Amino acid sequence: MKPKIIFLIAVVMISAHPINAQEDPNDLKKQIQALQKRVDELETQQRVVPTPRSPFGQGDWNPFAEMERMQQEMDRLLSNSFNGPAGATGMFSSNMVFDQGLDVKQTDKGYEIRFDMAGMDKDQVDLQIDKNSLTVSGKYEEQHKQENPSGFMESQRVGTFMKTIPLPPDADTSKMTTEQKGNELVITLPKK
Repeated sequence: MKPKIIFLIAVVMISAHPINAQEDPNDLKKQIQALQKRVDELETQQRVVPTPRSPFGQGDWNPFAEMERMQQEMDRLLSNSFNGPAGATGMFSSNMVFDQGLDVKQTDKGYEIRFDMAGMDKDQVDLQIDKNSLTVSGKYEEQHKQENPSGFMESQRVGTFMKTIPLPPDADTSKMTTEQKGNELVITLPKK
């Protein structure tokens, strides 16, 4: 980079002062050396930019970068703990999200919402409605028993759920009807 700067400065100097046959080459060499010295000084000033020091004496430690690194590490640990890598076994190897089927569709007369209640007691499901949304909540419980010649295993899954469904402005919530068809709860809302 230095030769480019020197050449550029020399070109500027030459174009500003046309060379006369009378100028001494030693004077030109002195001018070039003076310019070289100034270029070196400017480059040194650019390289020596003071870096902020940590108040903890740890060199160039950045607390915000450290917090971001820690957050990424925690995200990775929690993601692996609950989802687990493929083929994982152990306490957190299964998906812990409760996701019952929910289907919402519009008909000519209104809206029909179907909620899969397989494995749930209808007395454990609660519906709450207001003019803008419908909330389905409740409790679920599953029990699994497995027997084989080498042993016996029993597991139980218990939890609560809540799903809130935004309703279109033309849904008439005052005329909502519900009925159970097999394992499905069917909620009907006519249009206003």
